Amino acid sequence: MPGSGLRTETQEDLYTPVEYFQTHRDHLHYQQVAKQGGPIGSGSVESLCSQFQDRFMRTGQFWPRPSFGHLISLDVLLRNQDYNSL
Repeated sequence: MPGSGLRTETQEDLYTPVEYFQTHRDHLHYQQVAKQGGPIGSGSVESLCSQFQDRFMRTGQFWPRPSFGHLISLDVLLRNQDYNSL
């Protein structure tokens, strides 16, 4: 933000959020998404992450990385009822 008249510290503090909004401007149409009935919060994603953790990260369960990825893929296919892909 050269030439903005702001102190260097203030410019540095603003750089990250401004860069984020410029990079993601195509993803920030919350009113339009809400009008179409889509979710605008992160609750559903957070809930799904919690369900995955409950299912795959119980005490004493240890999954090698490739196996864990396969299990999550299967779980997603089942949740989406995408049986043809199985």
